Amino acid sequence: MIQRIQTLFLLLTIIASSLFLTGGYVNIINSTSGYEAVARFSGVYTVSSGSGNAMASHLFPVPVISVLVPFAAVVAIFLYKNRKLQKKIIFFDIMLELILIISVFILLLPVVQHNSAILKPGYRIIMPLLSLIFLVVAYLGIRKDDELVKSYDRLR
Repeated sequence: MIQRIQTLFLLLTIIASSLFLTGGYVNIINSTSGYEAVARFSGVYTVSSGSGNAMASHLFPVPVISVLVPFAAVVAIFLYKNRKLQKKIIFFDIMLELILIISVFILLLPVVQHNSAILKPGYRIIMPLLSLIFLVVAYLGIRKDDELVKSYDRLR
């Protein structure tokens, strides 16, 4: 049924993933050379005082995965009648979230090293980690429901 607790955790995953998409999650600063950049989900943008921001580096898999994670969570919410498929989709979503977290750090590392800069993380950097936690808790809730239904079937 749709009132299950894992639906709440999937909604929290959608909210956290959407917050990750809204703005910059890391500032990259080198105070000696004056280099400033902000990492958003679509890439690294240099911050200039004059005109708009210019893209310094693409973070290719990050935008695709960042959009797939909340989409898969929405799909999983509406598959509440098919727990087996719902578990598979949430497991796939957990793997996507792990790939997202790893790829963000791997893709930011060369930018930081090239510019001898430091990272100033924003609050949005923890959103993928929160999404991962919510997905794991939702997966465990679905597994618990599945075991409960199987135990009722054994009693009949």
